[in-house]
Amino acid sequence: MLMRRRLWILGVCLLVIVSLEVVFQPLQRTPRPKDLEMYFASDRGDVKKLVKKGESFDEISGKLINDVVQSSGDKITVSSEASTREEARRLQNDYTDKLVKRFKWVHFERSNAEEFPPAPVKALGKLAYYQPTPHLKLGLDLQGGSHLVLQVRRALYEFKFEKPVGSTVEEKDAFLVKVRDLLEAKGYKDFGVQVKKDDPHLVDVSTQAKSRAEFDNDKERILKALQREYGNVKLVREEPYFDQKDILKRTVDVVRRRVDSLGVSEPLIQPQGDSQIIVELPGIDDPQKAIEMLGTTALLEFRKPPEKYKPQSDKRPGGKEVTTFVDKDGNVVPNSIVYNESEPILTGRSLKANSTVGMDPTEGAAVHFEFDREGQRLFGDFTRKNVGKYLGIFLDEEPVSCPVIRQPITGGQGQISGGFETTEEATDLKELLNAGALPVPTDIVENRTVSATLGTDSIRKSLTAGMIGLGLVVIFMIAMYRLPGILADVALGIYCVLVLAIMVVFNATLTLPGIAGFIMSIGISVDTNILIFERMKEEFRTDKTFKSAIQAGFSRAWTAILDSHVTTLLGCSVLFYYGTGPIKGFALVLGIGVLTSLFTANTISRLIIYTVADTGLAKVLPLWNAPRSRNVA
Repeated sequence: MLMRRRLWILGVCLLVIVSLEVVFQPLQRTPRPKDLEMYFASDRGDVKKLVKKGESFDEISGKLINDVVQSSGDKITVSSEASTREEARRLQNDYTDKLVKRFKWVHFERSNAEEFPPAPVKALGKLAYYQPTPHLKLGLDLQGGSHLVLQVRRALYEFKFEKPVGSTVEEKDAFLVKVRDLLEAKGYKDFGVQVKKDDPHLVDVSTQAKSRAEFDNDKERILKALQREYGNVKLVREEPYFDQKDILKRTVDVVRRRVDSLGVSEPLIQPQGDSQIIVELPGIDDPQKAIEMLGTTALLEFRKPPEKYKPQSDKRPGGKEVTTFVDKDGNVVPNSIVYNESEPILTGRSLKANSTVGMDPTEGAAVHFEFDREGQRLFGDFTRKNVGKYLGIFLDEEPVSCPVIRQPITGGQGQISGGFETTEEATDLKELLNAGALPVPTDIVENRTVSATLGTDSIRKSLTAGMIGLGLVVIFMIAMYRLPGILADVALGIYCVLVLAIMVVFNATLTLPGIAGFIMSIGISVDTNILIFERMKEEFRTDKTFKSAIQAGFSRAWTAILDSHVTTLLGCSVLFYYGTGPIKGFALVLGIGVLTSLFTANTISRLIIYTVADTGLAKVLPLWNAPRSRNVA
C-alpha cells in the first residue's frame, strides 16, 4: 500500500512538472538560424541605375556570410540569417543604416523579424531556458483583431434603370437606402443591393433563393416593386447559384485558404446557420486588407468582347494601367455593358493553384498563371480561331487587360501585367487566384474591430478579478476547514495548472467568456472539496476511527459530487452544441474544468489528504476539525 501511494505521488509530481512545461514552456530547443527577409524601396526609380560603376550592393551593404542582396526596379531585397528576434532586429537596423547612408532616397519597408523567437534567458546546450509565460491561444476579445460575418448569396439579379441612380457617393447611398426600405416593405429581410461601380444605371440585388420556384418568384416580385416605384426598370442579367452543391462548405474552404495567405495566427472560421460564415482574425493589423481579400469574389474570366467595341489603355499616376472600351463614335462604354455582351471562353476555375509574381521588363509587376489540361485545350482552340482579335481578361467583371491575339497560345501559360501600382497588389491577386474564386457572391454584413488595447485591458481586469476571487477562496478554505483547507488549496493550484495544460494541448482558444468559465470551474472544484470535508466532519462525530472517517467522507460524498458534475456537463454540452462564439468558449472551458475537477477530487485531493493523515499531523485533531476524543488509529 505504501509503495503504491509513493508511485502515485511520483506520478502526480511528474504530471504537474509536465503541465507547467506545457503551459509556460520555460525549456525549449535552442533557436536555429532561419531566413530573415528585409525589403527596402527607392523613391528615385530603378535602384540599379543609381549604383556607381564598379560598385556592387554587397560592397555597399557590407555583405555578411550567406547574405544575399538583390534589386529589381525600385525594390531592394536582403536575405540573411538570424536565430532570435533581437538578432533579426539588429541586422535590420544595420542594413537600414548602411543603405540609407549610401542612398538617402532608399527607405525600409518591412521584414519578417517579428516572426523570430525572443532570445532565451540562458542556453543549455541544445536546450534553452526562457522567461516562463503562458502559451495559451487567446481569442479575438483578448488579443484584438477583426470579427467578420460573411453572407453567402444564392441568387443574383441585375436591373437597369432608365435614369442614373446618382452621380456622387452620397446620392448612391441614399438611393440604396430607399431600395432597401422598399424591398423590406415587400417582405424581404435577407438580401443585398449595390450600385455598379462603372455604370450608375445598373443595380445588383442578391437574395437567398434556394429553388427555381423561389428564384423566379423573387425575380418577379423585385422587378414589379422597382417598376412600380421607378418606372422603366429592366432585368438585364440573372445568375442562379442554388443548384450548386455544398455552397457553404466550398465557400468556407476558399475563405480559409485566403485567410492562410494573410498569415493570420490561429484564425476562427466556421459556418453559422445555412448561409453565413463567421471569420475571426486575432492580432491582424490591417482589417481593411482582410475585408478586401475575403469579400472579393476573385473570379478571373476570359471573354471575347464584341467587335463593335475597341479597348484602350490609360496610364494612371503611379504607373497603373486601366482598360476601358469605346464605341465606333469614340464614346466610352461602361465596362458592365461590355462584360454582359462578351462571349465567355473559360474562367479562373481552369487555373492551376501555382500562380507566381514576377517582373516584366516593360510592364513591371506581373502575375504568371497556368491552365489545367481542359483549360489549356479550350484556350488553345479559341486563340487558334481568333488570331488578330481581342481577348478580354476580366476580374470580378472588371477588365484587367484586353490584348490582341498575335498567334495561337497552346502552351497553357499566360500573365496579367500593367494593372499594378506595386508588387504587393500583384501578390494579393496571386494569393486570390491560388486560393480560388468564391463559388457564389458573398457580402460582409458585419465588421467589428477589437483593439489590442481593449484586449490587454480585458486580460488585466480578468486576472485581477481572478486573483482576488482565488485569494478569497484560499482564505475561506483555511478559515473553515484548517489543515484540510490548506491541502485543498494545494490541490486547487494543481487543478488550475492541469486545466490550462489541457487547453494548450487541445489548442483551445481562451476568450473573455472562457475566463468566466474558468473562474466558475474553480468554484465547482472548491465546492467538491467542501462536500468531502463536510461529510468528513459528520463522520468524525460517529464512532469511526480517524482514518475510516476520512475514507467514509470521500466515498459517501462521491455520489453527490458525480451528480453535480454530470448535470453541469450536460448543461455545457447543450451550450456548446447550440451556442455560437462566446457561448461556445464559455461552455468549452467550463466543461474542461468540470472533467478535471472530477479527476483532482477523486485522485489528487484524496492522495494528498491520505498522505498527510499518515504523518504526525493526524494526532493534532483540532487541525482536522475533529473532536479531541477521536481515536486516531
